[in-house]
Amino acid sequence: MFTESVPLAVIAGLLVGKVVGIFLASWLAILITRAALPRGMGWRDLVAVSMLGGVGFTVSLLVAELALGDDPALLATTKAAVLIASAAASLLGAAMLVRRSRVHLRNGANDDDAETD
Repeated sequence: MFTESVPLAVIAGLLVGKVVGIFLASWLAILITRAALPRGMGWRDLVAVSMLGGVGFTVSLLVAELALGDDPALLATTKAAVLIASAAASLLGAAMLVRRSRVHLRNGANDDDAETD
């Protein structure tokens, strides 16, 4: 089903590109401004939250419709890729957040070392 380069790029963009972009933008904001991670939140927590950025699919569907409207087969495959990647991002993000929650509970709610696994 996903042998075309466009649907594969959509999946990669939603599952990898958004995570990397959100995480790096947040990291850069923390690095060059007075912003800081909230107390008890570690970088791994930020990665988990960044994964949820891949869930947004409304604009991806709109762009696919505008860009691929003249190729119905590729448009259908791309829309399926958007929905599959968004569902995968939500499941991965939820699993990562559950994992991070367990780490925080194990380490104690007020533990300053949020990165300990």
